[in-house]
Amino acid sequence: MRAVSAMRDFAIATLREVGAARPADAAGTVRSPDLVAIASAAGQRDGGLPVDKQARAKITEAMFSVNTVNLTKVKTKLFERLGELLNVRQESFDTAEAYGRALKQKLAEIRREPGSEAFLAKIEKELGLDKLKITLDELTDAIVDPDGEAGRKLDAAIEKQYGKAITSARDADTPRTLVMSSIGTYRPR
Repeated sequence: MRAVSAMRDFAIATLREVGAARPADAAGTVRSPDLVAIASAAGQRDGGLPVDKQARAKITEAMFSVNTVNLTKVKTKLFERLGELLNVRQESFDTAEAYGRALKQKLAEIRREPGSEAFLAKIEKELGLDKLKITLDELTDAIVDPDGEAGRKLDAAIEKQYGKAITSARDADTPRTLVMSSIGTYRPR
């Protein structure tokens, strides 16, 4: 019985909101809304496709298009390639922070060797860090603390390089705060 009363309350709130949004005609009467069309969003078309089909098409495009690049995947690939070039296996570490610290330690060892600057410059070029305007130290700092200054700089550099084709975890994977409207529907804050 409780579900029925909740549904009735929702229907009443919907009618009130729809009625408040509809102006009265010259005679002062408010025409009744087509509730079936409102509830099913029927008749709402843009470019010939129903709204729900457009939404599905956009979701599919974002998930499966070869034209979109995931920011997290780009960073992960950079981190993996750096480890390969320095002979540090990512699988050997429990956390990304431990992996990043091991890479920092390896870089410090290499810098003690004569001729290391040329070797490190070659690694930066091979990883494309020169194009991103990111140093090896900034890359390892981004591994250790992805939310820190170096992590934000790396995100911005990758987003700038890939432009609109990039999607990020913040855009797609992160849950957003939802608020309830007066008629009981949820929307992002």
